[in-house]
Amino acid sequence: MTDYLIAEYDVSERHACRVTALSRSTHRSRPSQAKRIELMTEIVHLTHAYPRFGYRKVHTLLMNAGWQVSRETVRLIRKREGLQVRKKQAKKRLLGQSTTSLQQAEYPNHVWSYDFVFDQTSDGRTLKHLTVVDEFTKEGLMIEVARSLTSTNVVQCLDYLFDLYGTPACIKSDNGPEFVAKKVQAWLKKKTYPCALH
Repeated sequence: MTDYLIAEYDVSERHACRVTALSRSTHRSRPSQAKRIELMTEIVHLTHAYPRFGYRKVHTLLMNAGWQVSRETVRLIRKREGLQVRKKQAKKRLLGQSTTSLQQAEYPNHVWSYDFVFDQTSDGRTLKHLTVVDEFTKEGLMIEVARSLTSTNVVQCLDYLFDLYGTPACIKSDNGPEFVAKKVQAWLKKKTYPCALH
């Protein structure tokens, strides 16, 4: 732009640089094509050597190596060459496998599901709730509340509900440690479950 003003309007370098807000020393500094290629090659090399580094860190490496280059120049070269840091894709969470096909509740006492819900008291201490729901009627069969609930407590609660309502055809839970514990699994097998889902 400065060169254009000088050539087209026949103004001095000083005046043209003032208009374009460019220092005269910068205007006079004309890096050779070979130097540009060398810089670009070094930026590509550093990007491949440190693939998780952004342009700021690459610029710091260049400055430490003695290069006189602006951070914006590094950013633009990396952008032009398609060398931006690629965002990490979130890892897909592995889901637990059901021990049988999922069941849709078709009548009362057909499918139960149980899970934990967490809350806390005013003093900041955790409260754990074991909730058991009939999926057909949406009735809450039990909410057991305690500071701590283990697999033993899960078995005791389910045993009580089985005595009270009878044994459901299916029961579902997530993959929480209390639900996949050997004690719970052994107890469910003892109850001869046709489908204990997890």
